[in-house]
Amino acid sequence: LTDLALGMPIGCYTLAFVILHTVLTTQRRFLIGQGFWLVWPAFALSVLCVYTFVFLLYDATHALQIGWAVWEEGLLGMLMVCLALPVLLPFFHGMQRILERMT
Repeated sequence: LTDLALGMPIGCYTLAFVILHTVLTTQRRFLIGQGFWLVWPAFALSVLCVYTFVFLLYDATHALQIGWAVWEEGLLGMLMVCLALPVLLPFFHGMQRILERMT
């Protein structure tokens, strides 16, 4: 749905998220139990890597016809996502506790 909503070739974000999942799975032992000040930069790095990968993939599939304007617009989106994490993290943590009690 993300690909369709953003006009991307089908599978761009899917491939990016599968690669990210694989990388984060290898780092799971390191990230679990770490403080917020380590998790937040790791999240920001993940956002940057996914967006960069999708940008390069989109650029390659469109014969290098898009310019840096797309990248500059994406930087604002990445910044907003990274700044939203501290606000949304308590909600996600609460939801995780509720789901753990249900199982």
